[in-house]
Amino acid sequence: MRCLTLFLCLPALLAAQDAGEIIRRALVEDTAAAAVARNYTYLEHQEVRTVDGGKVKVRETNTYDVTLLEGSPYRRLVAHNDQPLSPKEQSKEEERLRQSIADRRRETGRDR
Repeated sequence: MRCLTLFLCLPALLAAQDAGEIIRRALVEDTAAAAVARNYTYLEHQEVRTVDGGKVKVRETNTYDVTLLEGSPYRRLVAHNDQPLSPKEQSKEEERLRQSIADRRRETGRDR
């Protein structure tokens, strides 16, 4: 009976890993996931409706391009009410982006 128990537990004992190996594998996976996230971007569509008496009075939409910037998500407005931004609004967004990059580069590890 003892031999049967040992035989059944042997694969679990062989597969067991020390904590250091588990941490090393987790760090490798986390690094790979972070590399993929840096190249990931998506569009976010936001709709706000103002309702009065059950009827929609005002409907506004904003579309954002969301990317990873200096390690955290950054939302850049690309359209308002399903229309592209005007050149003036685009330059304002570009300035906001430049300012955000500068601010994030000045942050210390503790600030993040």
